[in-house]
Amino acid sequence: MKAMRTTLAAALMIFAGSAFAQGQQGQQPGQRQPGQTVPGQQGQQGQQGQQAQRSYEATKAFAVVNAEMQNARVNAKMLNQLSSDQRSYDRQHGEFFVQNIRESLNQAQSYLNKIRPLATSEEERQQFTEASTSIRNALQMLQPMQQQLNDPQQVNQGVTRLEQQIEQGMEPLRQMASSMDSQIEIG
Repeated sequence: MKAMRTTLAAALMIFAGSAFAQGQQGQQPGQRQPGQTVPGQQGQQGQQGQQAQRSYEATKAFAVVNAEMQNARVNAKMLNQLSSDQRSYDRQHGEFFVQNIRESLNQAQSYLNKIRPLATSEEERQQFTEASTSIRNALQMLQPMQQQLNDPQQVNQGVTRLEQQIEQGMEPLRQMASSMDSQIEIG
């Protein structure tokens, strides 16, 4: 019985081998089997795969950058509205919004830094620099505002400029996200 199984297995292997060889002989020059690549095609497929991976990684990072920039913008808008009327403003709420803005901008910068290695063209590197500089400038604007939290008029003037700075930082992010085929709409 054992000898019969061994003989049957050997016969199947011989049959499969000869069938494969006949299939290869019947193949026309230039014709390829499924899964076979043409010279040069493998490099193209590899490049497409790298671009898809870059787009995927950029999309993930831009999602967080966008969310944090939106959060900073919403908190700045709320602080602007609150500080526009002395009757509705108090220092405690001012501190709350300034802290939220700071945390959001820091997170946006942190995730923007994850995008830096993905910026391969000179234009993308320039957009990265502009976006990063804009976030840093917005963070620097928070320092004097922190010291003026007892004066709603000063806070209002500062937060108005801050909103403009945050909005200014959105444009290079939009351009970079588009250039990197990110699936996230910035803004």
